[in-house]
Amino acid sequence: HNLNRRITIIPVIKWQRSIVFEPSALTKGNLAKYDALMVYGNHEAIQKNQETALLQYSKNGGACVFLHSACGCFRNSDAYIKLLGAQFKSHGKGVFRVKTVKPDHPIMKGYKGFECWDETYVHQKHNQDRVLLQVREEEPWTWVRTNGKGRIFYTASGHDERCWELAEYQDLIYRATMWTVGNEKTQLVKNLNLPKLSYFKSNVSIIHAKSWGKPLDRRIPHTHLQNPLPVSESIKLTQVPVGYDLQLFASEPDIINPISINWDEKGRMWAVEAYDYPNNSVTNKPGQDKIKVLEDTNNDGKADKVTTFASGLTICTSALPYRDGCIATDGEEMVYLSDTNGDGKSDTRKVLFKGLKIWDTHACTSNLRYGFDNWIYATVGYSGLDIKIGNKQHKSRQGVFRFKPDGSAVEILQNTTNNTWGLGFTEEGRVMGSTANNNPSWWLDIPLAAYQGSGIKPRRTPRSDSGDKIAPITFDTLQVDVRGGITAGAGHSVYTAQLFPKDWHNQRVLICAPTCKIVSAPRLERHGAGFKTTNYQNNIFASADSWSSPVAAEVGPDGAVYIADWYNPIIQHNVYGPNQKKGKGNAYLTKHRDRKHGRIFRILPKNSNPIPAPKLGSLTERVAALSHSNLFWRLTAQRVILEQDGKQAVNALISAAQNETVASIHALHLLANMTSAEKFAEIARMQIRSQSPGIQLAIIHSLPSTQNTANMLINQISTLTPDGQHAALVKIALSPKSSEILSALKKNVNELLKDKHLTQAVTVALAKHDMMPSITKEKKRTHPLSASAKRGAEIYKSATCIACHQADGEGVEKTFPPLNKSDWLSRNRTDSIKVVLKGLVGPIKVLDKGYNGAMPAQENLKDQQIADVLNFTRNSWNNQLGDITKEEVAKVRSDLNNRKEPFTAKDFGK
Repeated sequence: HNLNRRITIIPVIKWQRSIVFEPSALTKGNLAKYDALMVYGNHEAIQKNQETALLQYSKNGGACVFLHSACGCFRNSDAYIKLLGAQFKSHGKGVFRVKTVKPDHPIMKGYKGFECWDETYVHQKHNQDRVLLQVREEEPWTWVRTNGKGRIFYTASGHDERCWELAEYQDLIYRATMWTVGNEKTQLVKNLNLPKLSYFKSNVSIIHAKSWGKPLDRRIPHTHLQNPLPVSESIKLTQVPVGYDLQLFASEPDIINPISINWDEKGRMWAVEAYDYPNNSVTNKPGQDKIKVLEDTNNDGKADKVTTFASGLTICTSALPYRDGCIATDGEEMVYLSDTNGDGKSDTRKVLFKGLKIWDTHACTSNLRYGFDNWIYATVGYSGLDIKIGNKQHKSRQGVFRFKPDGSAVEILQNTTNNTWGLGFTEEGRVMGSTANNNPSWWLDIPLAAYQGSGIKPRRTPRSDSGDKIAPITFDTLQVDVRGGITAGAGHSVYTAQLFPKDWHNQRVLICAPTCKIVSAPRLERHGAGFKTTNYQNNIFASADSWSSPVAAEVGPDGAVYIADWYNPIIQHNVYGPNQKKGKGNAYLTKHRDRKHGRIFRILPKNSNPIPAPKLGSLTERVAALSHSNLFWRLTAQRVILEQDGKQAVNALISAAQNETVASIHALHLLANMTSAEKFAEIARMQIRSQSPGIQLAIIHSLPSTQNTANMLINQISTLTPDGQHAALVKIALSPKSSEILSALKKNVNELLKDKHLTQAVTVALAKHDMMPSITKEKKRTHPLSASAKRGAEIYKSATCIACHQADGEGVEKTFPPLNKSDWLSRNRTDSIKVVLKGLVGPIKVLDKGYNGAMPAQENLKDQQIADVLNFTRNSWNNQLGDITKEEVAKVRSDLNNRKEPFTAKDFGK
């Protein structure tokens, strides 16, 4: 009884819902926020205080809708069983239709019922104080009852999708909910003045073939798109959590196509207008992208002053305020744009470095953030990097990297699993992010530098997502893959302020899913040295306006959450079908990409007082701001101290570092830049015993990678927090090889390996000090790639194979299978041609692992092109399978001429 899957089947515009999975939500205060409680799931027991809260809620007029397995919940509570009306005893299964026995009841009037497969529930402990509405043969099936002022509904229907996907079952739930909340609230729902949506016929045929096993059903013709709504109407179709306000901060014409938002030390928003995205990049002439500064000068929560700081940029994806301007992406260059005369506009452009690849614009560099270590952090998708700093070349596909603000150094930290457009920090300084394809949450594990000399192949960022489904409130979504999960994932800000309730503080992340019109706010849980994000059904923003396209969600200086809404009928980058052409940015070409709209929203708890900004005018004020309740202001104060105060701040920072507060974290990162290595080591020896993970991370990251450091950390490692242990192992791996360190490390291995998230760090640290694990080495190539395979390498990129199967051919765990060593390539030449021509729908197994993705048909490619791309995959990485010919492709194409559906594993006897 998977509530995760069931409840998301029913998008609801007129109801504002919250989805929870634990009985701990049954508190007096929480229930009071809601008109109705719906129960479906499997929960064996209920605590006494939860039982009391539920019974009181019902007695005082709260509506209760109990579905199917709710009758098997809370078996330790006779009061709950009495409230619901019976308890589960047993069941069979089959296809059947129940009989309505009270057709004149308001829920049943005009209701036709349905026939479907379901479990044949039998109940016990019947409460006869109820009104039967339906029976299955002689078994009571659907009923209503009252409890004080509260109304109660129960039906035994609803085991799985075979029931939940029926319009008649959804209608029954709607009728039941409206009856249980009562006439007054039902009338409020009926009186809602929601905008009437209208549609126009477009030249975009939204894919309607099977995708992830099921046809996409938008409930409108596949050739039609919705017309735009004024912001005053669109906001009526947008929901935020119960108890929160949604406010408009800015909209067109002041802001168009916002793709990124940030703030400076004055609390002003810096927003990027991305006109050139995705297909209009230019070289050697001004682009159309702009960076705007938006100010709320009268503190009413809306931008009333808008200044264009910079224009003429192209494929600008992020702008980070810095000194007297900002650092920003501009095509293939990272630039520093400064205002030297104080007029609020950029007048100087300095190239920090080149090499940001933009051949696919939704896979380029994004998410510039000022790091705890005073470097700038960013992510990049599979377009990759090819940066030269001095004599050193930095090349990478998708991943996370950092660079010094002056551009003097770059470090590629770790590769991610697939296309990447999300980054964030926890309050301790841990780095997390998201990818586009079914890996919406990951954490930075072992930097590439730590692997050097270990003999171990670097692993990609470990996933922290939990496979949860998301909960859009409209059917008009445009997902062509990862159906029901996050695709086109953007952003991974951690809520690191204190305006929201306590259970948000450093415990929720913000992940945009623009193809489904939502911003999910899953919980962030610590698991040893690793993380897990759960409850993706918790939206902080959800719209039923199909133009709504939230692409950035950030925590503002005032503690509110700000949402950049691209507001566009076309948000999908990749093609919907084989006949659509791609542009310069590798996105499909369509005239329907809008250049007239854009919105920025602000979300905060009702009746809350935004967090005041700290004063930053003096060194004393700046050091005091290192203790601010909002991480934004702490990092901003840290940056300004480094820019303006330098070494004159050392004494004040040493004092702050010794306080063991959040200020200590930032003071330590500053002292690492401002004092000698010897002085910092002295401070570190005093503070390393702190049990604050953030303080431990600040010290360990900042210490030099020397044998002395490694020895100190080995001696302390058993007393460190899991975060500290992870950082210590990385630092040990970075230190010079030493048999003494290896011997000391071995003594701690068994204890460290109790945390599975430390396994890789332990392995790398041991290997770097000469204890080699067993490693599978890549075969040496016995013959060069053919001309056909070399052409195929370009097709592998341009046909977007790389987005799913990855540059290294390793695919994406649980979603897109690997091509490296794949038996789907090696077992039969004809089978691989069939898959490329007609596509393949999961689930499938590759190398004994399951994958549930979908590969679109590529029959628009010519026979030679299919041969070329197959020859590249057949002879790259560890594969050495030889070439196929275009004649083989032509023969298979002819044989499949009448086939319309993609293949499944069963078609190949798998």
